[in-house]
Amino acid sequence: MAGWRKEHSIYIPITVLNPHGSRELLKLEVEYSTLLQERIKFVSDMITRSESYTLKENGHEQVIYERDLINEYYILPGNKGSSN
Repeated sequence: MAGWRKEHSIYIPITVLNPHGSRELLKLEVEYSTLLQERIKFVSDMITRSESYTLKENGHEQVIYERDLINEYYILPGNKGSSN
C-alpha cells in the first residue's frame, strides 16, 4: 500500500487499442492484490486531474489515498507530454 510514495514506482504495461484515433491516454484503472492479499483499485484520471487508491474488502470499498494531478502526464509514445 505504499505505491503512492515518490520513492516507489509501479510500471503497468498497456496497449492503446485505437490505431486511427488519439494516442493520448486519459484514464487508467487497475485492480491488484498486495503481498498481504489486500485488493486495491487504482484510478488515475487526467480528465478530472485526480488519482485514488481504494481498498476493496468484503464487498465494501474504502478510499485510502487520493490526490490531485497537477502538471502531470502519462509517459506513453505518442502522448503530448512524452519525449518519444
